[in-house]
Amino acid sequence: MTGAAHAVMASSPDHAFETAHTTSSSASRMDGGSFKARLKLLGRTQTAFAAELGVALRTVHYWASDGPPNEIAHLLDILTITEMPFGPMGADPAAFRRAVEAELERLLSTLLPERRVQFLDVLSTWVDERLRANAVGEGRDT
Repeated sequence: MTGAAHAVMASSPDHAFETAHTTSSSASRMDGGSFKARLKLLGRTQTAFAAELGVALRTVHYWASDGPPNEIAHLLDILTITEMPFGPMGADPAAFRRAVEAELERLLSTLLPERRVQFLDVLSTWVDERLRANAVGEGRDT
């Protein structure tokens, strides 16, 4: 991949989200472009992020130029995972489905075996109720 192609990919919201969900502690340092893309993905301005962290705006401007320290990159990863567990709005529908299925599998795996059927029954009932409510809200009879 060329440097230009990598720069475009690294600055896209979907790539910023994917990076947050696959970053390990040994990952390479986040650069300024990726930092700016992540702030944009999270709906934060540099000014708001500086205020949120209690740092000088010039510090955040420096991070936008040269990349943040690893602790701030890690914080952005945590914010992304917490605030966007299923990806950004408008993300690839297949990626959204995979993210939802992975989260449901994670929840299911935390249950004792004897509670899994009950969990799936409750989930199924909840989904059926939401589907009926959406159908009524859209003016369709079920």
